[in-house]
Amino acid sequence: MLYTTALAEAGRAGPRDIAILKAQAGRLGRSLGEAAIQTHGGVGMTDELPVGHLHKRILGVEAMFGATDHHLRTVGAAPA
Repeated sequence: MLYTTALAEAGRAGPRDIAILKAQAGRLGRSLGEAAIQTHGGVGMTDELPVGHLHKRILGVEAMFGATDHHLRTVGAAPA
C-alpha cells in the first residue's frame, strides 16, 4: 500500500495500481473495524467509544469509492 501511495503521489500510478490500493484499503479497513468491534464487545457500537462510528465511516467510504470486489474485478480486467 505504501508503494502504490508513493506512485500515486509521484503521478506514476496507473488505474490498475489505484484499483489495487482501493481494494486493499477496503479489505483491511473492514477487517480492522470488525475486529475492533469484536474486541470491545457491545460497547464497540455505542456512542461512548468511537469504534462504531469509525467502522461506519470506513463502510461509507467504501460505498462511495467502490467496494473491494469491484476494484478486484477492475484489477482482473486490466492489462498487466
